Amino acid sequence: MADSARIIDGWLGKALGAAAALVFAPPDPLQLAGWVLAGIALGQLLDRVRSARRRPLPEPVRLQLVFAALGHIAKAGGVVRPAHIHCAEALLLTLSFDRDERRRAIAWFRAGKTKDVPFAPLAPDCLAQMREAPATRAPVLESLCRMALLEMQPDAPEAAARRAALDRITVLLGFAAADVGRTLDRLRGELAEAARLSHACEVLGVSADAPERAVRLAYRRLVGRSHPDRLPRTANRGEVAAAEARVCDLRTALEQILASRERARVSGSESAHTPDPTNHGHGPVTPQPAASR
Repeated sequence: MADSARIIDGWLGKALGAAAALVFAPPDPLQLAGWVLAGIALGQLLDRVRSARRRPLPEPVRLQLVFAALGHIAKAGGVVRPAHIHCAEALLLTLSFDRDERRRAIAWFRAGKTKDVPFAPLAPDCLAQMREAPATRAPVLESLCRMALLEMQPDAPEAAARRAALDRITVLLGFAAADVGRTLDRLRGELAEAARLSHACEVLGVSADAPERAVRLAYRRLVGRSHPDRLPRTANRGEVAAAEARVCDLRTALEQILASRERARVSGSESAHTPDPTNHGHGPVTPQPAASR
């Protein structure tokens, strides 16, 4: 009986589509056949949509609300891009998920993209898990905020949708609005710096991880080609000005790359000597798995 009901339910949309075509189609046999085929195709689409909505939620996993929220926030901006997936994967690495946990967390990320996950009912378990492993709060908040900013212009219409999704989730997870604002401001600065560095590397034609010696060699080679002194005596003022601007751009790119690396060195040195206030001197923090409820 259950199998029969499932079969009938699976064909319900197609049957309705064909019936509607028979009712509204013109009497001509050829046109009628075309209408029936179109009705069946639309019915099949309806069956798929209904099936997707009835699909059960993924298996429980630690912080499942967070990964569903990451997918939800990414999709709120329209298109989920590789950078969004990398953001979620970075959190998996930070939380030291094993292979099975990673599989289930990815399933929750996909569920957050494709259907309405009941976020509010899942929040108490997630809050309890973060209380048991308080070191997870900072990376969770950073990942949620980063997801809202990635691949998004601040004035884009989708930015408001992502921010609204972020606000809903962070309220459920008990994050203070001030902490969310500070994290967003810091990440905006980091992303802007990363964009400037990427442009500078593009100007010099080097990779972001190129050795400093290679960066300086690329700069000298390009300056040698573009310097105004290399122009013929017949060059006009516009050509001279363009060459000077090119040399200025190259110099700016070199300075940006070197300054960025110096800031990274200083920041890394400071981080190495700054104790984690939540760690109390007991070594690296490893988030402990909380029981999935």
